[in-house]
Amino acid sequence: MARRRHVEPHPAPFKAYGPGGGRGDSRLMSHPDQHQDFELNILADGSLTYLMGERDVTLTPGRLVLFWGAVPHQVIRIDDARGLIHVHMPMSWVTHWSLDETFIGRLLAGAAIFESDAACARADLESMDRWRRYLMGDDEALWKVAELELHARLRRLAHATRGGRTHDAPPETPHAIEPVLRVAQYVAGHYLEPLTVPQLAQTVGWTPEYTMSMFKRRFGVTITQYISRYRVWHAQHLLASTNETILSLAYQSGFGSVSRFTTVFKKSTGMTARQFRKRLAETPPGRAH
Repeated sequence: MARRRHVEPHPAPFKAYGPGGGRGDSRLMSHPDQHQDFELNILADGSLTYLMGERDVTLTPGRLVLFWGAVPHQVIRIDDARGLIHVHMPMSWVTHWSLDETFIGRLLAGAAIFESDAACARADLESMDRWRRYLMGDDEALWKVAELELHARLRRLAHATRGGRTHDAPPETPHAIEPVLRVAQYVAGHYLEPLTVPQLAQTVGWTPEYTMSMFKRRFGVTITQYISRYRVWHAQHLLASTNETILSLAYQSGFGSVSRFTTVFKKSTGMTARQFRKRLAETPPGRAH
């Protein structure tokens, strides 16, 4: 059974890492990460904060969080954070597990879904480390055990969010953040609209040239690339959750033309939109892409 080992993220193009994971002390990320897998995170001590979309998402000790990696995410603050464990699950696994449609819809729409039961903390820390070891090892039987246990854990998390109850990350108390992060947050909230560098520069009172320079220095990608990441993520969301035509979803995702959409989507994901949709429909669970 072919498996792809987890590798250090690269800013572009983003693809699927496949089943795997890692453990270690946290560090600030020089650029936003983006991939097609679903990701579980848990932290042993301290706290760390992702910039994920328009809001900050903060991890605290023992609280499991699940999100879709196609949403650009970047660690921007660390407060004595230690023992971060992450596990990646291919999209083919999660979409074939017949989980609650509302639960999957929230993930595809960019939600970070947290476990709210503090009693789960110790068990989740132990389980996450076990799954990480199994998926990174060479024992096919244990690898299958990890897949089955992850399936069961996500079903429990989905069940806990039924009936209108939600464990999505609540917005944090407003705080002062550096201007370049405010630019990124503005992009996250307006990427479906026409955006220009002068327009973004006005949000922080900088010149366009200085805004471009500072953004590239902070995020490791240009403003145009960052906007494209959100638009590609939105297109992936539509491909996974609707039957919209490629023409329709290209415009719905903020692209001004189908040709531009086709070029950017393939450069970002390594496949065309049709290939992406076909892979979702045809890839059986238990095989990484």
